[in-house]
Amino acid sequence: MFKLSPSKEKYTAFIYNLEGYKMKIKKNSIQVFYEPWLEKIVSDDFEPEYHKLVARILEFLNDESDGDPAELLQLLEEIRMVFYHKYEKYLNPKIIKKYLRQINILKTELSLLTYKKEITTSRSR
Repeated sequence: MFKLSPSKEKYTAFIYNLEGYKMKIKKNSIQVFYEPWLEKIVSDDFEPEYHKLVARILEFLNDESDGDPAELLQLLEEIRMVFYHKYEKYLNPKIIKKYLRQINILKTELSLLTYKKEITTSRSR
């Protein structure tokens, strides 16, 4: 982004190296730079899919079925990578840390459940 600034019969060009969130609205491509808008847009874009996955994981953890958590672990890792690579450069570090902490907690819970199931199946043999 360039900005020309007149100063005492000269024009000074300032070059800003800003990265905005690129999106399309009705076939028009725009970039958003304003931080509060970025947080809202990214949360509206990311959170529905994230909340669906969290609901599936919590349902799986509360249900005492014999399902395999490997699929949920894989989906959780995919959503973590998408979040980290797609939205990391636009969000505040506090928000990034919050989401990554939540994802790591869910991952730990699923791993513990997998470990407990392995222990109980090996003891029953």
